[in-house]
Amino acid sequence: MKKLAFGIASLALILSATVALAANNQSLDYVEAEDLAETNGWGLAVSDITSSTTAYGGILTSGDAGMVTTLGYDGAAEYTFTWEQGAAQTLVIRHLDGFADDSFVVDAYRDPGYGQGKSNNDQEWWVKVGEYNDQYSTEEWITSEFDLTGYGHWAKGTGEMKVKITRTGANWSGYEIWGQLAIDWMELKGNTNNSAR
Repeated sequence: MKKLAFGIASLALILSATVALAANNQSLDYVEAEDLAETNGWGLAVSDITSSTTAYGGILTSGDAGMVTTLGYDGAAEYTFTWEQGAAQTLVIRHLDGFADDSFVVDAYRDPGYGQGKSNNDQEWWVKVGEYNDQYSTEEWITSEFDLTGYGHWAKGTGEMKVKITRTGANWSGYEIWGQLAIDWMELKGNTNNSAR
């Protein structure tokens, strides 16, 4: 009887762990460049900049209709992810590492309701969650992932998280025409069953 009880308990633990793992890294929210263009610091969609089929890593021939936006002139842009249920774990960004220095940093805005003894100074709530350092002198599309689990609390249940991308490379010679740091899409992944991370 003890062996049977132990076996049932072990099976329950395995099933519980399997469910928890299955809930991890599921999509909480997703945004494409066409919805970013000309809002909150984002630049023009690439299709509004050029008709070249080779520019921006050949994005116009990839089936994405050239809807890739570049960061605006101040070098920083924001987007607010929202979700119905879950806890944010990973931010995924598809970006172009091109001829310019396309290095950037990513910050996330922590919920001001988290923690005690914090001031309401806006800057104190921005948390750096990662960075990308330019690697190529050609045009290469890169998909980068940024782990959010070690940077404090991101809402479980209905939530939102504002992220900011700031380019750190100096303006290149073609900046006024082509912009700098092109983004195709961004996705927020997380645990969809509201369990602790």
